[in-house]
Amino acid sequence: MEPGKTWPALDFVLRHALTGGGLLVLVSWGSMALGAALAYLFQAPAEPRKSLRGFLRFCFPAEMFRHRSVRVDVAFVAVAWVIDKLLIVPALLSNGAVTFAAWSAMQGVLGAREGGSQGWWSWAALLVGSVVFQDFVNFFRHYLEHKVPALWEFHKVHHSAEFLVPLSNRRQHPGERFMELMSGAVVVGAFIGLACYLLGLPPTETVLMGMDAYFLCDVLSFYQLRHSHIALSFGRFERYVMSPAQHHLHHSCEVRDWDVNFGTFLAV
Repeated sequence: MEPGKTWPALDFVLRHALTGGGLLVLVSWGSMALGAALAYLFQAPAEPRKSLRGFLRFCFPAEMFRHRSVRVDVAFVAVAWVIDKLLIVPALLSNGAVTFAAWSAMQGVLGAREGGSQGWWSWAALLVGSVVFQDFVNFFRHYLEHKVPALWEFHKVHHSAEFLVPLSNRRQHPGERFMELMSGAVVVGAFIGLACYLLGLPPTETVLMGMDAYFLCDVLSFYQLRHSHIALSFGRFERYVMSPAQHHLHHSCEVRDWDVNFGTFLAV
């Protein structure tokens, strides 16, 4: 790859980080609304008649506005907004840099490869592989946050929420947020760089594809409802994909439910 071609990739990363936020928020909250509607229509306690007013009461119970935990979450969201502005771009750039470094290292060790046909199967293999690998990285990091005392000191801030709302997802210690973004960027970036070499794909065009694919999987699994009072269940499909109801168990006050359900997307 010619050095000059890295600059379009850098420009793409920066534009993705600085201008993509509005669309990402719109898509993720739209997913949450759809999941809440499904839970209300098919899993909520039976009502004589489903209505818009009943749906709004289901989504916004009075306790939500009175609970101190929710007010604390609002403060965490404000802090997280500032922190993310400082960390998102470095994380994305780290992902791109590690991807390119891993791809270049493979070329140095095994020799340059001619670009493959880059058929749909190559891109499909990259996307599926990156989603599965990133989900494993998230699972393992989450597992360590519960099992390693030093990491639990950061993660316990997240578990201090007493009433779950979507904002609770951002109740994080800044140290945990940093480790989450940077570890994912570095480890997943290395995997994508290796995959690009083996599949004959250009790393500059795949810098963010893995992370975007994983975000799409999160949206399709209604991840915003994982931290909410809406226990949407996937029924028999919970053997394969983590549902909001399963993650609610992870935040349970019952001792028997502690230290379980470390997964994020896949349940297998």
